[in-house]
Amino acid sequence: MEVKKLNLSFCLLLLAFFNYSFSQEMDYDKTIKQYIIAEFSPLENNVDNAKRGKIQQEHMAYIKSLAKNGNLVMAGPYPTGGGLFFLNASDEAQAKEWIENDPTIKNAINSYTLKKWVTEKGLFTLDNNVKTTSDYGKLNPNAPKETMQYGQFVGKWNVEVSNLTREGNWIEDKATWEFKFVMGGYAVQDFWERLGKPKEKDNEDYFGSNIRIYNPESKKWNTVWLESGNKSIQGIWTSYMNEQQEIILHDDTKKWEIKFYNITKTSFDWKWDFKLDDGTMQTRVKIKAKKS
Repeated sequence: MEVKKLNLSFCLLLLAFFNYSFSQEMDYDKTIKQYIIAEFSPLENNVDNAKRGKIQQEHMAYIKSLAKNGNLVMAGPYPTGGGLFFLNASDEAQAKEWIENDPTIKNAINSYTLKKWVTEKGLFTLDNNVKTTSDYGKLNPNAPKETMQYGQFVGKWNVEVSNLTREGNWIEDKATWEFKFVMGGYAVQDFWERLGKPKEKDNEDYFGSNIRIYNPESKKWNTVWLESGNKSIQGIWTSYMNEQQEIILHDDTKKWEIKFYNITKTSFDWKWDFKLDDGTMQTRVKIKAKKS
């Protein structure tokens, strides 16, 4: 199958134009990124409806498997027939292997062609969600590389919160948690927002904020916390990343410990443990966070 080649010079010229037009408004990753687009076209065949339906189910399952493995950015049909796979690949042989394993290709329901597509990595996003510099700030290139330990959370997260009552019951709640680069990109600040509910006895909004900065000498983070309703700043607390790539936070008493764990690009877990009289730790607050 012949792969049509794009004029790379034209693409780079186009990208330079967009870079000039938006450079004053947007900050994004300008690394050149290549993808491969597979276009499907229906073939004439004598496949009966029952078999066609089974192939279609297998086709949908295959789409999900490609997406789960990070090989497929998006896929969908054209209103006039056929469809498109947007593959996270630059190698044509690899893209061809993925497409030829699709059930609709293996069963001659569709034919396909491959095309290369080149762009700057951060300029065009499929969710049309390019952030301006003012949204979340940016990492200072001279900041310690460890700044990305908390910097990896920059963005907005929807969180499900579970609080343990004195009676031993878990109370569920929801909040938002937003992280930003601050202080010229040398520190990370987060903003916690939990809005009160009309039927609650204590119907008050709750806000909190951490400022976290990495100390290269101690190889640990210094963190301070301020919350609504409290007129004092709490901390300075100590934080660090352990060998399991979990982030630990505690104060000098070590009577409690906060942990960020199960960290991925789109989710993380968080818990707050307190030391009991017998020396064991009890989890009293749990969070599951999903990238907004």
